[in-house]
Amino acid sequence: MLDYSLYQACQNKFLIFELKENLDWQNNRNLRNTFTRLGKKNNVDSVLVLKGNPRRFYQQGYHYEMYVFEPKGGSNNGLAGGISTMCGNGVRAVAAFIQKQFPDTVEARIMTLSGLRTVEIDGSLYTVHMGEFTYHAEDLSKYVNTTLVLSNKDGNFLDSPIPESILKDLSRFTNSTTWSIGLNGNREGKSIDGEPHVVLEVPGNQGDIEQLRKLAVETGPIITKNLTCFPKEINANFIFIGKENGESVEIMNCTHERNLGNDAYHSVTPACGTGSTVAGGFMLERYPRARSVLVHCTGGDLIISKSRSGQELLLKGPAEEVK
Repeated sequence: MLDYSLYQACQNKFLIFELKENLDWQNNRNLRNTFTRLGKKNNVDSVLVLKGNPRRFYQQGYHYEMYVFEPKGGSNNGLAGGISTMCGNGVRAVAAFIQKQFPDTVEARIMTLSGLRTVEIDGSLYTVHMGEFTYHAEDLSKYVNTTLVLSNKDGNFLDSPIPESILKDLSRFTNSTTWSIGLNGNREGKSIDGEPHVVLEVPGNQGDIEQLRKLAVETGPIITKNLTCFPKEINANFIFIGKENGESVEIMNCTHERNLGNDAYHSVTPACGTGSTVAGGFMLERYPRARSVLVHCTGGDLIISKSRSGQELLLKGPAEEVK
């Protein structure tokens, strides 16, 4: 019998499983079936699988390894569920899980598939060091077919053209002709990995979060499920830019997430931490005087800013155990 805990962050629900043994769970059919069954039974957005021993922090260099299992997703090897690279809300939930075990903890360190994440803890708020932000074509070639999805003249995906094959379907919903594509993670040598995100600005009077969510549900699969352009699927963020006062920018964001199966309604979660971080990163590029971006999601607010060094993005938001 596996023990698990239930946590939430911006209304995204997570089951947290702490593996006591060093199991190869990713290739274990029985474990993946169990995670899928319990994830669906508890109606969670993701299952967070933890490995490692936090009492061996100094030997390991972190509290836990965190893996993001998607119970409603799929895999190429015939096993249940899917696996995502990183989850910004999930990593805050794990930090809250660590804080419950070790109440004096002010900084959690969590190893993910996109690198080591340091989380600063201040009461019920958690600030995640999300890693380097990139939108360069060569950094995204793992997720983007750069033959079909063209970068701009500078070789990056900031306000790059939407391919005609996708644009003709999107034109029924929005008149945008450009989008931006990026991710954040830790760079090792020349390589960097993280959750890839398309960010599509919705022009006009779309300042209603529920209307924006409806658009993400209806339109998201046009982008997310286009395996010709995005062979591993891609997350699609629909943003509306609100107030901008020099030092801060406010946006609304709804994310149609990859790896969550074919239920479009479920695929637009209450909030996406990595998506809000990438969307916020693009706003900080567009408004260089801004120090932070307030991201309104249906599940709550997140704050994106740059680290003191300016080398990485920070994601700040709440997390808590569900009693």
